[in-house]
Parts: sequence; C-alpha cells; structure tokens
Amino acid sequence: MNRFRWPVRVPGLLVGIALAIGGRAAQAQPAAQGEWSPVFGTRNVMIHASVLPNGKVLFWSRREASDGHDLNPHVCTTRIWDPTKGTADTAFSEPTNQPGYNLFCSGHSFLPDGRLFVAGGHITDGHGERHATIYNFATDSWTPLGTIPDMVGGRWYPTVVTLSDGGVLVSLGNGDDGKPNVTQQVWKDGSGWRELTGASFVNGPYYPRMHVVSDGHVFMSGPLRFTQFLDTDNAGTWSPFADKIDTRAPKDYAPSVLYTVSPDDVGKVVYIGGGNAPTNVVEVLDLAKTPLAWAGMDPVQFKRTQHNGTLLPDGTILVTGGTQGGGAKYAGEMPGFNDLRIGSPIRSAELWNPTKPAGQQWTKMAKAAVDRCYHSTAVLLPDATVLSAGGGEYSPPNNGTDNLPEDTHKDAQIFSPPYLFAANGTRAARPDITAAPTEVKYGDAFTVGTSHPNQIGKVTWIRLSSVTHSFNMNQRMNVLAFMAGMGGLTVTAPADPKRCPPGHYMLFVLDNSGVPSVAKIVRIHP
Repeated sequence: MNRFRWPVRVPGLLVGIALAIGGRAAQAQPAAQGEWSPVFGTRNVMIHASVLPNGKVLFWSRREASDGHDLNPHVCTTRIWDPTKGTADTAFSEPTNQPGYNLFCSGHSFLPDGRLFVAGGHITDGHGERHATIYNFATDSWTPLGTIPDMVGGRWYPTVVTLSDGGVLVSLGNGDDGKPNVTQQVWKDGSGWRELTGASFVNGPYYPRMHVVSDGHVFMSGPLRFTQFLDTDNAGTWSPFADKIDTRAPKDYAPSVLYTVSPDDVGKVVYIGGGNAPTNVVEVLDLAKTPLAWAGMDPVQFKRTQHNGTLLPDGTILVTGGTQGGGAKYAGEMPGFNDLRIGSPIRSAELWNPTKPAGQQWTKMAKAAVDRCYHSTAVLLPDATVLSAGGGEYSPPNNGTDNLPEDTHKDAQIFSPPYLFAANGTRAARPDITAAPTEVKYGDAFTVGTSHPNQIGKVTWIRLSSVTHSFNMNQRMNVLAFMAGMGGLTVTAPADPKRCPPGHYMLFVLDNSGVPSVAKIVRIHP
C-alpha cells in the first residue's frame, strides 16, 4: 500500500492546508520557545563577559590569533561590544589601554561605583597570577599594572563577590606555584587588602559558588556537596551548614543563582545540574525557612555541565548550552568534563519558573545554532534579551595541545525569551520607562515614569552580569515594592545592603502579561 496515496489525490488542497497550519505554528513558536538571532562574530572568544553600567559588554579570551597554538601568552586583549551599534565589526572596540597581564581564568565583580574588579589570571593551566586590576567604564581604561598591591599568592579560578559594605571578597583558586591558595582576602577602596586569617580553606574548589545572603554572610553553595557560610568580619570564620541532597560531587561547571520571588523574600539559592559526568539535579535552599535545608526541585530536562544560568526580569532563569555526554571527543581528555562528540552538546535552552507547581517548572526553548560548552558565557542585556557566546580555547588532554579550530567559537547569538512575543509570534508591545533616577539610596521611594502605570504588574532589578566558567559572580535580583499613580510609579528601593549590595542594577517594569520594558540602569548606595 502506498502510504502517500491520500495526499497525492488532492495535492493543491492538502499542500495549502499544510502550509497554512505549518506557517501559523512556526509563526507562533517564539511565544512558546523564544527565538535566537543569527550568529555573529565577536573578534575573539567571550570566555569572560561583564555588562557595564553604560550597557556595553566588556570581554576577553585566552589568547589572540597571533599567538598561534600557544595557550599561555602572558598578556590578553580586552574588548568592548556596544549592543546599540549592532553586531558588525564597528560595534566592537578596545579600551584605551590593556591590563598588562593575562586575565584569563581570573575572577571579577563590580565595585559600588561600577568599576570592575578583576583578581588573578593565567600563567599556565593550574598556575595563577598574583595581580589584581580595575576597569573603569567612565574612562574606558584599566589601572596600570602594579597600582593595586599583589595578593597573597596567585589565583587561578578564584571567585570574586561584592559584599554588603562595598568591599570585594576574593576566594581560593590556584597559586603561582600550582598549589591551592587556601586564603580569603577582602579588597576595599581606601583600605586595600585584608586577609581573613581565620578562614583558610584547605583543598577548596575551583571557582566556588558564593553569594552574599540576607544576614551579610557569604554562602558557598558548591561545587562541593557540603555547603557552608563565611563570616567576613575580623579574621573570618567558616560555619558548616549541610550537605546538598545529591550525593554526586563535586558538581563542577554549573550555575548557582540567588533569586527572590517577592519584595519581602530574603532570597533563595538554586543549583542546577553540573558534575562530571553531567547531572540534571536541581536543588533550592530557601533562606527564609527554619530550619534551613536543601530541597529538590523538578530536574532540568537535559543533563548538563558547562552550562550557564541567567536571571530574567520576570524571575525565571534561562539555562543555555552545556553538554550531556559522559565521554570525550579528544584522546586523553577526562570523560564527562566537556564531551563535544556529536549529540552530546545541548543546543536547546530551558526556562525554569520557580513559581510553577512541581512537574511544570521547566520548559524547553528554541535551539541555538552553535555548541556552547566549556568557556561559554551568557549575560542579560538591558533590552531583556540574553547574549550567549564563546566556547573552546583549552587543552583537552591538559598537556598544552589546543582543541581543534571547529571547537573554538569566536561568535555569539542573542536569545529573545518568550515574554517578548505575542501569542501569534509577532513582537509584543512593551511597557516603557520614560524616566528614572540614575542613583538612589537604600530605602528611598523614587519615581519611575511609564506611559501606562495602571498596566504595570511587577517591578524588578537585576545586578549587572559578570560571568565566566558557568558562574555569574555578580548577578542577583530583587523584586521591588511599588504603587501606581498618575503618570508613573512610586518604587521603594531595598532598605538593607545585605539583601542588595551597593552597585548598579538593571531596573525593569513588567506589564500584567509579564512583558518587560527595556531597562534603565540605576545605582544604589548608602
């Protein structure tokens, strides 16, 4: 029997119906799965990426094309991408000077005035620089090498997190001698370095996942199974907390995200997948619950490691990239670390909604065009889209031999989440912010102009992204209390810097359908 017999009998009618149905489905798909932009070049691999207070993106890689196969150059070239200029070469530039050493494998977070603090860097794999430096977006320049005193030992794969008093904690990493740096240090303008002599951490993890929580302590959520709090006052003190539920550890190269769901929410930490081999386990620590305990959530649909998690203005989290494979493409590479064999990398994004009931929290999104695994990044842009970039530039057997060119990605795509589309797949009408202050103080009630204040259902702000190696060290969000009035909103800033460290945030208003505005970047300070 010919299985094509029925369609062949009335081809014109059936083809017309098929095209009409298919066309409507394809047109409406962005409203359910979002949409990816075309791939565009980025001059180099975005291994480290930070969204600046002026809306531009600062990034750097490991090496330049002129370095050939050398994975260990002693300097790097930082670059700026201006999204307002599009994606052509003219949208990219370089700062007025360069940092003077290789910032690859450093840690970074924003100071309260919007300058980016960068600690550590790369000598060779496993060996970190002692240097620290600062990028000033206002002058488009780096501090000259040596301006900031060197740290106590080198740091390769350290974490940097901004504290509630405006200082930055620099934690762990590998020293210039190739041995773990067990120290924690705090840098603060005006007083320099302070070592936490009572908070040494032997055999600490690379890029510890650390967040400032509502009592001012720093919480280490991973990648180790056991989690703990760090008191950065005086000499510093670690307080062991509890093991995560999943017994597989360490859960490396996974996003850990601090988020809130309401203005009075003190915060929750979600840890998504990761590990070697990849896992799909999702756990949440609700910092408001007594007693504190990790709780299992819906598993992510794909097992992943080397993926990124990006907070969105509506409180959802977008997961992009990573690999699900437990093997290896390259001889001598650790199985499950960064499996790039065909079928292993995950191009489908996923969206997590923590407010949905169990069994309904994850939604599969559209597929990207490029694998984004080890050394990929993702950041939220002020227009509420997500930049997904990078991948590659490593030695699979860890002997200095670099990966094949096909696995190095000097390019990016922009993801437009479903909230930017109407049900029929066309672009949704967006609420606007017609006026907002550039600075507010803690507890301030401030005015935000918007054309239709009675249509606004939610106001949030998200701290500027600063991401590398699957961990965004700077991102966090607050849901803000507000009241609608004639011609605008009265919004209340968080009163406590422990819940909202000083610095710059992207302020969004969302309409009653959950469609976000383009952000205004606002600085909060004492």
